[in-house]
Amino acid sequence: MKTTVIFLIFVLCLSNYITAQDAFAKIKSALYNFRDSINTEQNDADLRHKQEVQWCGKAITYAQRTLTQRTKDVNDIAAHIKYLQNEITQTTNDRNSRQDRIKQNNLTLERFKKERCENNLNYIKSLREHKESIDILKLLRADLQTYFNNWLKNPTRPNKLAASAFIEKMSRFAHLFDDEHRNIFIQLVESMKSLSKRDSVAALHKNVDSYTSTRARTAGQIGTKHVDNNRGELKKLEAPAVVEAREYVIALRSKTLLMIDSLIKHLETSRRKLSEDEMLANEHFADFQAQMFKENAYLAEKVAEDNKLLLSLNVQLTKAQGQHSRREKLRLEAEENLRALQRQCKEKNDYYTRENNRRKNELSITAKAINTYNGIVSRIQARIASRVSSNYSGAKQYQSKDINENNVVSYAPNVDSGVGQNVRQRNQVAL
Repeated sequence: MKTTVIFLIFVLCLSNYITAQDAFAKIKSALYNFRDSINTEQNDADLRHKQEVQWCGKAITYAQRTLTQRTKDVNDIAAHIKYLQNEITQTTNDRNSRQDRIKQNNLTLERFKKERCENNLNYIKSLREHKESIDILKLLRADLQTYFNNWLKNPTRPNKLAASAFIEKMSRFAHLFDDEHRNIFIQLVESMKSLSKRDSVAALHKNVDSYTSTRARTAGQIGTKHVDNNRGELKKLEAPAVVEAREYVIALRSKTLLMIDSLIKHLETSRRKLSEDEMLANEHFADFQAQMFKENAYLAEKVAEDNKLLLSLNVQLTKAQGQHSRREKLRLEAEENLRALQRQCKEKNDYYTRENNRRKNELSITAKAINTYNGIVSRIQARIASRVSSNYSGAKQYQSKDINENNVVSYAPNVDSGVGQNVRQRNQVAL
């Protein structure tokens, strides 16, 4: 707008210093040159804008692809870091689990060793008890054998048996018998007690009578269809008392020795079974210990492998984290570059739009100026033609001093003062 004003002032000033014909020609030329320069500038701006749009499209597309690729690189390395962290966590858990397993195995071995020691002590104690009880029973058997032999040789001679000492000693080993042999042991104890009280032949006769009336009768003596319980006890056979007592003692000896032999056999079998069980338990413990040692060795190898793998994974993680930092930096640079390009292209487009608006405005003003110029020229030509026509027809002679008086709306006789004012205004606008 300022350019237009300056140009018009310049045109007005110039019109006062040059002849009318040159002034109008130069004004026309200046207006059309100004319009053409605007059009040329617009064409150049359109071409330049088209090139800039193409350049911005390619640059932004390339920047977007770069940002997408670098974002993918960051995501890939982040996923790899997560994978490494999971591997480190899993490997650490595996290593700790194996180390705990080794510790538990060692604790189990120590506990089993203590139990084996205790079981071995119990085995030794039980073995000693078996040996002592067998020895006592063998001594008892020998004493009873002597006791019965002496009685059979001389029934009338008193014969003593130390039953109380046997009962006292064997009572400590009653837990070595099972239920069946514990009952036999109880019967043996009762027999020993009864033997210690039978010091006379009369007592033996009385016992023989009781034995004969209840147990010593045969089926032939009882007979058939005869219930003698209602007829009283059978009478003694006609035999000397010594013969009856001898048979009873022989039967008692056989029964008593059989009980002792049964107990000895049971204890010997139990002792062999105890030794076999102890040996088998030791073998099992040895096998278990060997398996534990083998498992611990295997676990130790795995722990070493886990430590080696953890070292490698941590190195990889450190490198991956460094790559992540660098890739993130490159991604941020690509993001900033894209924003800068978008901002730059937007500024170029905004500038192109503003300049277009400016040029359109200037073209509009120039068009109005050209129209105004053409109108002025047309009116001047019309006045000149009118005056020429008046002179030829005898009208008043046209003089230059009358120009302002007849044709200017506001007549100003001092033209120099108007020109000076226009020059001052032009200088003020120019400054």
